[in-house]
Amino acid sequence: MSDDILKFNRAVHTIVCSDEMSQVPPDERYNLMIEKYPQFAQTYPSVAAHMAFYQAYNEKAFIFMLKNMEKHKGKGTEGFISMQADYAKSLYINTEKKNRRHVDYKKAAAIWTREYKLYYDEFKQMKTQEKTIERSYREEMEKLRSDRATELLAFLDEVEPQPDDIG
Repeated sequence: MSDDILKFNRAVHTIVCSDEMSQVPPDERYNLMIEKYPQFAQTYPSVAAHMAFYQAYNEKAFIFMLKNMEKHKGKGTEGFISMQADYAKSLYINTEKKNRRHVDYKKAAAIWTREYKLYYDEFKQMKTQEKTIERSYREEMEKLRSDRATELLAFLDEVEPQPDDIG
């Protein structure tokens, strides 16, 4: 695991939790984060969202997520979504422990389920949009091919071979 990633996260968290950024509404903070750090937001969407919306970050939770990502490589989209939910759950657990409060593991499980469902529903919505766009593209291409064939046939009907053209 790279210390550079951890340093970067600490720096981003410091910026997001600054007094100036605390005055910015959470949704605007999130949009600014996506704009300023798009690769970070795509790679660690749950971390980015919790930083922006709740100004929350826990390095132990992040390290836990990174280790799980390394351990469960190749699990596809559902594995990636699961890792995002793991971060949210671990963030809650580690924050409670850091603040010396009792960890409610039912609440931790509910957080995991909520996060998983949130990201999975977003993924399904994107897949549905992708299918709609692909279908629309295929239909448009088919229409263009059909129109082009009609134009070519009309052109061929207009142009009759001249006797000089016949060999």
